[in-house]
Amino acid sequence: MNRFAATLPPWVNVFDAIVGIFQPFLPVMGTVIGALIGGLISMLVTRRTLTEQTAREERAAEREAVAARRRDAEAKAARFDPLTKRLIDHEHAWPIVLPYLTGRTDGDMQIDSFSPSTRLANISRLLVRDIKETELIASEFGDVEISVACLAVRRAVVDLLSQVAPTPAEWDKAVRENQAKVSDQFSTASSAVSRKIENLQLQIVIAKRRSTEVNFSVEDIAEPNAN
Repeated sequence: MNRFAATLPPWVNVFDAIVGIFQPFLPVMGTVIGALIGGLISMLVTRRTLTEQTAREERAAEREAVAARRRDAEAKAARFDPLTKRLIDHEHAWPIVLPYLTGRTDGDMQIDSFSPSTRLANISRLLVRDIKETELIASEFGDVEISVACLAVRRAVVDLLSQVAPTPAEWDKAVRENQAKVSDQFSTASSAVSRKIENLQLQIVIAKRRSTEVNFSVEDIAEPNAN
């Protein structure tokens, strides 16, 4: 055996001597290495779990943010709902619209201080303003919310324009006395309303294509009647 050991290269003896030095510590080193490997595996598993939990929390927060923006947009668009309902539930549109506009000003004058024929055109002009305001409100919330606000105001305007024909006596008299003037004024205002409605409809189509949460059909929205 000693003769065989004598034939080995010198570096083997050096390696054997080094192993001999660390041999008493091998059990401890094995324990330490095992603990390190176990700790590394545990850390990786914990990190993955935390990553998945963070992703779930972020998705939940995003859903809640979308829901909050939807509720906010619906609340802002809801101010048009009483007008819409009153137009649907009553035969004559204008007597229902006028209380809705009571107290509103146009420049320095109250709406109800105008003559009937001028008031008719001013109401139409205010509708255009309301649509612009609704566009601004809706644009703050993104694709889903813009459909909510635009649909609400579009329905209000469509209902209003469709109810112009059956007017009460004071409007009949005003139209007879100022036929050309009222016709021109309302034609101009209703054309502006129609252009705005087309713009809103385009935005609704875009919102519907971008979001699966839009739950109404553009085809179900009636076209306005400006007659």
